[in-house]
Amino acid sequence: MLLAWISNITPNIMPLDNVKMDISIILTAHGQDHLWRETQHVALSGYSNVECIQKLRLLENDRRDIVNTLRNDLSPITLRSNPISSEAKVLIALRFLSTGSFQAVIGDTSHVSQSSYSRILHQFCKIFIQHYHYLVRWYDSPEEMTKTKRKYFQSFGVKGLFGVIDGTMIQIKGVTGADEPAYICRKGYPALNCQVVIEADEKFRGVVAKYPGSCHDAFVFSNSALKQTLEYDPRQGFLFADSGYGLSPVLITPFNKPTTPEEIYFNKVHRQVRSDVERAIGRLKNHRRCLHKSGGTLQYTPTIC
Repeated sequence: MLLAWISNITPNIMPLDNVKMDISIILTAHGQDHLWRETQHVALSGYSNVECIQKLRLLENDRRDIVNTLRNDLSPITLRSNPISSEAKVLIALRFLSTGSFQAVIGDTSHVSQSSYSRILHQFCKIFIQHYHYLVRWYDSPEEMTKTKRKYFQSFGVKGLFGVIDGTMIQIKGVTGADEPAYICRKGYPALNCQVVIEADEKFRGVVAKYPGSCHDAFVFSNSALKQTLEYDPRQGFLFADSGYGLSPVLITPFNKPTTPEEIYFNKVHRQVRSDVERAIGRLKNHRRCLHKSGGTLQYTPTIC
């Protein structure tokens, strides 16, 4: 009756046969979408270690661990309308983080709408941080810090060093309004200035990612909880930092104009140690192309980033 009524009121625009044909096409596409979603788990389980590294920048064991850890939190509330599985959500989110492509582009290849993709990515990041917050943490005990100091002393002969601090720019979507100038970094594009601290094994020990790109590295450090933690007991040791930071008992910077052989040698060792943090940042951006300019700017406002 409804189809006949549509045909009667729009005889020259939408004939009955065309309506039936359109419905047939929609049902066929809907069935194909269901078929694709039903085979998602098989496709994910069939990923080899090489494919996981190429597509997700992760080892197969790491990918499986993430799926198993987040399965309950990412599982759909109901099975109605054939929802997206937790395994597929992990794949979709990791694919974006490893490539930095647009949501719509990856959504088209994954048979997921851009709006669904956005919700999946937000849900994944929120739950991932809740479960894997321990991956980036400060030293849990003096013994753990002493172990790192020993590594630096054995490798470079520096006593009391337990890490290196530096800042890196993460390009983001341009900000409009009165806050726009604050996010333009010294390189001329909108960004967030992210502070990172790494240890001897290039393991991240601290991250601060909330300050606009125009903020200086020294300003970010001065307003971080890390500064208070270090200055609470300066005797525990110090960090190496570049000349952009101010020299202090807890931050050791290189000599501006070394003249003596000792000062020249110290700057050489300082440069070698600081190369660790540069490699760690470079490796992070290469593995997670969404953080690298070559992967595309993060199309999000600072609040979402």
